[in-house]
Amino acid sequence: MLIAIAIIVALVIWYQYSKKKAQETLRDRAAFDEYVRSKGYTVEQQKELCERFGLNHFDNHTNQSAKQNPLEKDAAIRRWENSLTVVWADSGLDKLSFDYTDSNAKSSPRTIIPDQLFINDDNCFYVGGHCVERNESRVFNVGRMTNLFERDTPTDFYSWCVHRLGVDPEIIIPPDAKTNYQRVIWQGSCPETSFTYRGQGRKRVTVTPSAVLKSSDGFVLVATDAGGNQEQFDVSRIETMLATQGEKKRHFDDWLEQIQKATA
Repeated sequence: MLIAIAIIVALVIWYQYSKKKAQETLRDRAAFDEYVRSKGYTVEQQKELCERFGLNHFDNHTNQSAKQNPLEKDAAIRRWENSLTVVWADSGLDKLSFDYTDSNAKSSPRTIIPDQLFINDDNCFYVGGHCVERNESRVFNVGRMTNLFERDTPTDFYSWCVHRLGVDPEIIIPPDAKTNYQRVIWQGSCPETSFTYRGQGRKRVTVTPSAVLKSSDGFVLVATDAGGNQEQFDVSRIETMLATQGEKKRHFDDWLEQIQKATA
């Protein structure tokens, strides 16, 4: 009993010490901006971070980084970029187009000529290249990139890395590590499939699957409903076996294996 109490006390002391050190570091505005940029935090997440550590970066401004000395801001960005590890670097690739969501949750189309791939200490990937819209070299968080196209062909980050860069992201990061991209495990056509899903409520759905994605949080089933609307289903919330027309009912892992074989 005494040992357990001693361990709890030690953990509390360690937590308080860690919080104090983090607070001292993040009190510096440049360090704070560099940290939230590397994490890809939205403005709301930045505010929550300030509240948690008692920081006043948002007391008088919605976003003080906009009022930061341009030279200091540029220096902080350069320090952050220098902290990234280069995974791949080359030239001559086709343009890569995508929708990009910035830290203020604003989305805009971007087109770049990629020349570098980076990874940070949190196993998150970034693509660097010449941004056509800004006419300058930029670095983009892969987790904020959607609707990727190479020329006029849709693609995804994982496939683009493997087939265009010759880099397999899953070999670079530890097996159970969280990262910032979704891998397309399967993509194709499949007959209507029914299952019970627990979302906001519990309901039976019938959809037409078109893809299965995998991220550090698990699997996602992409499918189209009867109205032609595309939906994404968290596989961990599927409560029954999947029943596909013309096939016997299967648990998800068996269903995925069967559908991969059928569409290979």
